[in-house]
Amino acid sequence: MLRAVLARTMSSKGGKKGGKTGAAGVIQPKRTESPVGSDKSGNVVIKIQAKPGAKQNNITDFSEEAVSIAISAPPQEGEANAELVKYLASVLNVRKSDISLDKVSQVFC
Repeated sequence: MLRAVLARTMSSKGGKKGGKTGAAGVIQPKRTESPVGSDKSGNVVIKIQAKPGAKQNNITDFSEEAVSIAISAPPQEGEANAELVKYLASVLNVRKSDISLDKVSQVFC
């Protein structure tokens, strides 16, 4: 499982968006399980389960735990990670430099 961090590129201005109003009129967002969130700096964080060696790049699943993405590059020498960053940049319409892979871990069965 890994985390992709998208650099914050938009201002945080905006209106009310769902949630309950707490003390002093501060909106408290609803807490739900999601693989998409934000960090303390306001960057978007996506938990990703990458599956290298696929025939083509594709989002294969979106669960409470992670977004599963099939990557066409082989899992060697960082090729899959580079292809994942390239694919995420194209899907999310951001620059590759706005995406960083924060944590990479391998799970063996």
